[in-house]
Amino acid sequence: MSTSNVTLVKPATETKTVLTTEQSQKLIQTMLTMSFGCFAFLRGLFPDDNFVDQRFVPEKVQKSYCKENASQTNSIKIKTLVRGKSREADLLLDWLEKGVFQSIKLKYLQALSLGIFLDESNPTDLVEDYLFAFDYDDSSNVTLKINGEKDTVSLLDSRKMAQQLMRRFIIITQSLDPLPQKKFLSMRLMFNDSVDPNYQPYLFKDATFDRRPTLKMPVSADKESFSVGALDTKFHKVDLKVFSVSDFVANEMDSNSTFQYVDPFALINSSQQHPASVPRESQISSKLSEILQSSQPSIQPTQAVTQINNTNNIQDAKCDCGLECPANSSATKVCRICKRQVHGNCYGNAAPPRIANCMTCCYGKALDSTSSDFQDLMILRKCYRLLVRRRIFPASINIFKKQLIEDPKPFSERINFAITVLFQDGVLSLSKEADPTTPQRVNASTVLVDDPGLIIPNLSGEIYGKEYIWYFRYNTSKVHSCYMDIVPQSREQIDSWLEQVKALRYEYHHSLPATCDIQMLEINDTPTQDPIIIGQKRKHIDLNQYLNDESSVTKDTVDISVNKEVSETPKKIRKISVSKKTLRSNW
Repeated sequence: MSTSNVTLVKPATETKTVLTTEQSQKLIQTMLTMSFGCFAFLRGLFPDDNFVDQRFVPEKVQKSYCKENASQTNSIKIKTLVRGKSREADLLLDWLEKGVFQSIKLKYLQALSLGIFLDESNPTDLVEDYLFAFDYDDSSNVTLKINGEKDTVSLLDSRKMAQQLMRRFIIITQSLDPLPQKKFLSMRLMFNDSVDPNYQPYLFKDATFDRRPTLKMPVSADKESFSVGALDTKFHKVDLKVFSVSDFVANEMDSNSTFQYVDPFALINSSQQHPASVPRESQISSKLSEILQSSQPSIQPTQAVTQINNTNNIQDAKCDCGLECPANSSATKVCRICKRQVHGNCYGNAAPPRIANCMTCCYGKALDSTSSDFQDLMILRKCYRLLVRRRIFPASINIFKKQLIEDPKPFSERINFAITVLFQDGVLSLSKEADPTTPQRVNASTVLVDDPGLIIPNLSGEIYGKEYIWYFRYNTSKVHSCYMDIVPQSREQIDSWLEQVKALRYEYHHSLPATCDIQMLEINDTPTQDPIIIGQKRKHIDLNQYLNDESSVTKDTVDISVNKEVSETPKKIRKISVSKKTLRSNW
């Protein structure tokens, strides 16, 4: 008689990291960068040498990603603009970097409009418009809207949906009829109610009461207005639409036609006030739907997300901060009330092994440990107490971040914010050379600024990639109690800390530089040797080259249908800015 042992192995559960605010910001910027590059290429704005070929690879955020084993069918081919090739391309990048990114980061931008017109003396007569609408949500919940349904999504899922959105944008844009060789482009920005009345992006001027650009098209025409889709991460939402009347510009608009005038921004306003009706599908949209039929199921939202090293869900975390810290960066303390272990650098590195209470026990169940203010507070306390413990700043910014948190990348912006606060309060200071007059009680070290996102108050010029002498002071006249105090004594004290952090964050946002280096954006793609099309002119580009990825969305639907003339003044006047210069394309 023989026996056999059977071992049952429980399948591994796939874990996905929920999208953070910083990752959401980066994803929106990356998508805009890709959109601008592909739009400029497909509509023939600049010669070929203004672009480089790249691939957007959603899976690159996974630790298991291997470049050698990666299939190109899981990526999308894109074009990105490069600087230094032409003044016109540089101007378009300046609009994006110095106008759009800054306005999104401040949560001021409601919509941007890229309008193409053919008569330089009449910039309000548009023949094409590319409309990006934005919305913001301070909630810590992360959702992605897919056909009206919401569910929690991971960083990977959101990148895959961004990929689908880009694929649709590319296909729809290249399906439009060619534009004339000579054309002009301008950008308008419309702001929401939270904008500072005095805010004006660099390279833009106020156009709130200027004549509004409109699209002129016959009422009877099969209007080529396409809704590319919307990417909603809950932190940021971007909705992309394409309008074109190029088919009617040359000969079809005779004097007997009945026209309608469409202001793209007015459509944004009206769509927010009224529920969108389901429009009929255009011929091109129907054609694209057939092309995009896929045997592979479309990407589904994550049904269950296991949170790892992220502050959006800290139910299983030991400390209030919800972060995993290196063992040598902080001692471990125990709350006398709830008996859970907490990080010493979150509680002032208190000497006793036990603390009177943790944040949650002091404040009660009403404490929202997932709020942005609370996360800023805990990161700020960690940064200060780590410096107090080490007495000097380490050799680089990234070394400091790794000493602070096991996986610092998702929290990089918050750490940069904390460092900026410590500079504002005089806890940190720097000089290009060692100062012999510095008191001995001030600790100095040479630090490499290897993070392009760091902002140092009152320091002009480029600091990225440079070394400075950094000084650390334990106490100054400007320090804040939110990071100096050790263990909270009352709920009111914690509320006071949160108010301090909120005020510091407000100051930080208003100290942001006017520019954003587009080359630092992590598109997470790799150069490819199979360019989309190389030639002197681009008109109808083969659709099949973009359809290698079988996860394409199967339907593209028209989102806006205008059945009446839109010429009345909007009921609510929004602040609008327009680019000071007009971009000219004639190559």
